[in-house]
Amino acid sequence: MKSEDKNFAFLQEMSSVVSIKITSLIYTTTPMLYISFSLGTMVASVYSIYNMIYGLIKNFMYTIVNAPFNAFGQLLAQKNNLETAREKFLVYQLLTIMILSIILTTCLLVILPFIQIYMSGVDDINYIDNNIAVLLCIITFLEIVHIPSGILMQVTGAFKENKRMQYITTIILLVSMVILSREYGIYGILWSMLIGNTILAYMEIEFAYKKILDINLNFVFK
Repeated sequence: MKSEDKNFAFLQEMSSVVSIKITSLIYTTTPMLYISFSLGTMVASVYSIYNMIYGLIKNFMYTIVNAPFNAFGQLLAQKNNLETAREKFLVYQLLTIMILSIILTTCLLVILPFIQIYMSGVDDINYIDNNIAVLLCIITFLEIVHIPSGILMQVTGAFKENKRMQYITTIILLVSMVILSREYGIYGILWSMLIGNTILAYMEIEFAYKKILDINLNFVFK
């Protein structure tokens, strides 16, 4: 390949990476902004409390889940290592699900009592909302569970495919937020986030399993 072609390919990949970062930023910040402008700052403050707690969990899990990034990159870069990569990835995915499930289940059990103590004396709005706690718990699970598949897409250079997935889910999020929030308020916005994360998780997991690891998803779920 000529140097000009390499540079052009590199620029194309860079544009995909930048697009992914931008859509990811839109995806993560839009719900909070939309809640503030459409439902008011009081409702936004309720959401922010729950989101802060689950955000701490996400940051902790990101550190754990992203740890094998370089290891998988080196493993997949070597020839005739696909079978080894499959075995290690399935263990890695299982451990991610187990750790995430334990942490989120524990959080769900203690989050309402914690908020009740944390917000004691504040009576401008009711901060105790089990529906928000449960929905954000599921959303957090969906945001984390597909990170291993996302890592495989990054180390194999599947940036265009990832960009396409990010575009699709961002559009779905924005459209569904506008529609569902009119009828269901903050719950509609949370449902929009849940729908978007479900679709993104499925697309990334399907791509990683079928296109990268050559694993049939039916086999995994048996």
